[in-house]
Amino acid sequence: MVASFVLHMIYKNRDSAFKEMIRVLKPKGRFTIIEPPKAFKWKINGDLKRKLEDFGLKNVKFTPIKINYPKKRNVYAIYGEKK
Repeated sequence: MVASFVLHMIYKNRDSAFKEMIRVLKPKGRFTIIEPPKAFKWKINGDLKRKLEDFGLKNVKFTPIKINYPKKRNVYAIYGEKK
């Protein structure tokens, strides 16, 4: 599962979106999304990590990366594997 710059825009039912993305993964399937560090009602932190683990991911990692398109900014690659 790969997605970029979409989940921070979902205000309602974000948890449902995460659960469905994780549900459709095969066992040991990989989940990767790229998102900004902060947005309205969105923050990459320990609470998000625990939530993703509760929804069925393991080895959850947040990796900062710098992108240059359409402008220079810092984002995070959020990675996990289905249990």
